[in-house]
Amino acid sequence: MLPALWLGRFGALRGAVICGLAVALFQALPGLLYLGASGANLSRSVLPAIVAVGVTVAGASAQQTIQHQQRMSSAIFDTVDVGLVLLSRAGAYQSMNRRHEDFIRLAYPDGHGGIAGQTGEVYAEDGSTLLARELTPTFRAMSEEEFDDCRIWVGRDPRTRRALSVSARIVRESGVCDSVEAASPAAEAAGVTLHLLAPAVLPMYADPRRLGQVADNLLSNAVKYSQRGGRVDVTLTVDGDRAQLEVRDTGIGISSADRDRLFTRFFRSRLAEERSIPGVGLGLNITKQIVEAHGGRIEVESVLGAGSVFRVRLPLEEPLAPQL
Repeated sequence: MLPALWLGRFGALRGAVICGLAVALFQALPGLLYLGASGANLSRSVLPAIVAVGVTVAGASAQQTIQHQQRMSSAIFDTVDVGLVLLSRAGAYQSMNRRHEDFIRLAYPDGHGGIAGQTGEVYAEDGSTLLARELTPTFRAMSEEEFDDCRIWVGRDPRTRRALSVSARIVRESGVCDSVEAASPAAEAAGVTLHLLAPAVLPMYADPRRLGQVADNLLSNAVKYSQRGGRVDVTLTVDGDRAQLEVRDTGIGISSADRDRLFTRFFRSRLAEERSIPGVGLGLNITKQIVEAHGGRIEVESVLGAGSVFRVRLPLEEPLAPQL
């Protein structure tokens, strides 16, 4: 069976054909010629060929599915127009998008080893003090610290040095239920009640990490912009051929003027700035791009002083192609 699995993985459907021919020529055919095509001998000779081809086809199909999902995930990763990097628990760089590669070339002109915590040409907020290893954003992220708006400068030449605002989140292989659970400590500390209504299982064709990021961003905002004693309701339902995630809060709300710019990169509402609510204005921009890359859309309704409702609608089946 091992050769059949190997052919399925690396040879795809062509491997199934090769496997079938090989078993037929070197096992089934000699047995039939030597012992004859009797009922028992026919079964013993032909059955291994059928099983081997079946194993090869199954392996090929699984490999094609994995490769397709990887291509889709990569396309979504490169859709967002901010730098993204995925770290392992040990701090190894597992994946990064093109924008982050640009920052890496600027911060590490002599090369980067693909491990978190390297110093390089990375400076503190003052633009002149080199960051110690334990203060670099990637080292802090590797240490499972979540943070927003860590301001640094990168680049050897002060004339071309770039200012960056870095945020970190723990990536959870999860669904909406896990995102609500992860947001519960912050909600409890803020005096906000979280309520979830969702089916136990809702199969859909999507990148779970990216959709987990969508849920995390919406929940984080709902809690941050709600006052003590407020409530956040999270609902996941099916509407025809689409899944709908709704996050409803009783927070400070959004003015009509701010709603028009809500998904703009680095935009922050006037109320958020007046109340010094932490954030850098990237979460909703990234959320919108992830949703649209999945063939979905995001909508918002809000009444100033009464709260907001964010609705994400995503196709249950595979979209025709990621929207780049």
